[in-house]
Amino acid sequence: MIYTLLSHHLTTRTNVDKVLQIYSRIRLPMASRVAELSRQNGAYFSLQQDGDTEISLPELGRRIQEGFEWCSETDPFVDVRRGLELLEASANVGQE
Repeated sequence: MIYTLLSHHLTTRTNVDKVLQIYSRIRLPMASRVAELSRQNGAYFSLQQDGDTEISLPELGRRIQEGFEWCSETDPFVDVRRGLELLEASANVGQE
């Protein structure tokens, strides 16, 4: 996605900071979510307990599976389209 935004014809040296802000605005929440799910799955894989609560093996398996559902539920092209829309909208604001 970053390459798509940086190589877009509307991206210039004068607005590259805005383009990077657009990228961060879109990708940072997802990156944070993936990092947290990775941390949780690491704890599950090492069989660490969730606080003082004992987790059954079927429940542990369900939680691990949930930790990977983002892979099939996420479409990176949606983020690319959203980034391009924000870039084009910011360029149109400057033209008005």
